[in-house]
Formats: sequence, structure tokens, C-alpha cells
Amino acid sequence: MTTSGDTTSRRPLVVAVLVCLLLGGMDLFAGGRVWVHFVATTAAGAPLAADATGHQVAAGAYASGFVVLAGVVALPAARGVLRRVIGGLIALAGAGMAFEAVPVARAPAAAVRQRATDVSGLRPPHLADASPTGWPVLVAVLGGCVVALGIFVIVRSAHWPAMGRRYDPVGAKTRRAYRRPETPSPWDQLDRGQDPTI
Repeated sequence: MTTSGDTTSRRPLVVAVLVCLLLGGMDLFAGGRVWVHFVATTAAGAPLAADATGHQVAAGAYASGFVVLAGVVALPAARGVLRRVIGGLIALAGAGMAFEAVPVARAPAAAVRQRATDVSGLRPPHLADASPTGWPVLVAVLGGCVVALGIFVIVRSAHWPAMGRRYDPVGAKTRRAYRRPETPSPWDQLDRGQDPTI
């Protein structure tokens, strides 16, 4: 039977795993959205409106989402120092998300230069306008939340349970604890001087 102590010690780990899943998933979703609308001038001098998504202008922030999602599997499987190392990697991933998202929000024209070159065929590109959407700001906030999560794992994970017998079904634990002794064979009973027919 699961005790209240086991449930209490397991709860922070479950919360950390769910938050990893939520933040990592949101980052990957945001990476596929449009981060910058811009207008580039073609070689013929005509304006050309185009968009740039998150993974086009901040590939590192997009890749960091996979690191955070890896925590969903890594945190329950690890323990001790290794779990703290994973917390540090999660915090670094969050810092990388914010580090790449903030410049896009503050200087969208610089962020879309390569994308504008691909669209217009000019190097350097001629940008008439560039305006960010709300997605880079959201990812910057997500990065801060991921950093906080990584610090939480580093500080609080020392006594969290790991995968193993604590995660076995209750029935399996009961069977191990109360396993009936094997019945000796008739030949073993005869060797011990016992009557196997009784």
C-alpha cells in the first residue's frame, strides 16, 4: 500500500516532470509560429512582404525545447548528483531560450537579415520594415521559468525518489513481501523423514 510519506516525497518530482513537459512543449510550439513580419526590397526595387518563424531566427531557443522535454524522462530515471546535473542543464537551456528570444524582440531587423537575404536575393538585404510579434517575448518568459525550474531541481531533488521498486504496482510489492514458501516435493519430505501423504 502506498503511504502518505511516499506520495509526499514523490509529488515534487511529478510536478517538475509535468512542468518540463509543459514548458518544453510550449517552446517548441512557439518556435513554429511567426516571430517577425518584415518587408524586404528585391533587386528590382519592389517591396516584398515576408515572415520569419522562431526556428528561423532563433534556432537555439527552439532546440532548447528538446532539452527541456528530455527532462521528462531523465529526471525520474536519475538520482543524486546526476539529477542535479540534469537540473543544471535544464537551467542552461532556459537561459539559452531567453538569450536568443530577447534580441529578436528588441532588434527584429537584425534578427531577420539572413531570412531577408534568402527572400530578396540581396546581400546585404534592404529592409523597409521589420516588426516582432509577441512570440519572442513569450519564449523569453518561458526561458526564465525554465531557469527557475532547473534551480528548483538542483536545490530540492536530493530526496526525490527514483524509478525502481517504489514505482512498482502495489500488488507486485505485496506479492514480494508476502510470498508463500514453496511446498517441498514428496522426495524432499521423505529425505527429511516426513510422510508426504499427510
